[in-house]
Amino acid sequence: MDSLIGTIPDTWQATSLGAVCQVQAGPSRAAFGTAGSADTGLWMITPTCIQDGQLRDHGRIALSPERAKSICNHRLRTDDIVLTRIGESRRHALVDATRCGYYLGGACILLRPHPPGWPDEGPSVDARYLNHYLRLARVQHWMADEVGGVAVPVMSATRLQTLPLVLPPTSVQQDVASALDAFDAKIAAHQRILEATAELRDALAPALFTGAIPTPTTTGHPPRPT
Repeated sequence: MDSLIGTIPDTWQATSLGAVCQVQAGPSRAAFGTAGSADTGLWMITPTCIQDGQLRDHGRIALSPERAKSICNHRLRTDDIVLTRIGESRRHALVDATRCGYYLGGACILLRPHPPGWPDEGPSVDARYLNHYLRLARVQHWMADEVGGVAVPVMSATRLQTLPLVLPPTSVQQDVASALDAFDAKIAAHQRILEATAELRDALAPALFTGAIPTPTTTGHPPRPT
């Protein structure tokens, strides 16, 4: 069977994002007014918070209790997906337990998978599977095409609901997500090694250039040929 991402087994399902997810745009600025600056423990996610497929606290906005109450239906839950709606590319990230209770920003869209069997024993999507599916090049191209041709591309929730979605059986979705999660963990580990090595290099370079750290030649012990 043909699909957006290629040929898939006939036993899999081809559906749309809106059939298995709540797709909700963030609140308008008029809904929450001017954000406060005090640390109230109530935070709003902005596109800046979405970095390298993860949610970060950098860029979050503090909300007053009154403002948070006015947008209570935009409060995030674990395994929600937050996606940017403005700009050329669509960045997204899965909400983890540490950011459960944050609020959706106006420049973002919420994707919340329906519970299994909702409605009428319909198909369901695993949040981790969906998170990886949205990274696929053909999916990213579809989203770019949907908002192309304008000065400021903006993805609407209504348009995003029509995104073609491939759904294998739930157990296969979980297997796919686990495999790609493992790759992400390895990438993150190597990235930390690269960052630590770069920091060490930058820290040692001035001392090497000034002779503060002896080299093998200055100590009379040249390095062995390799």
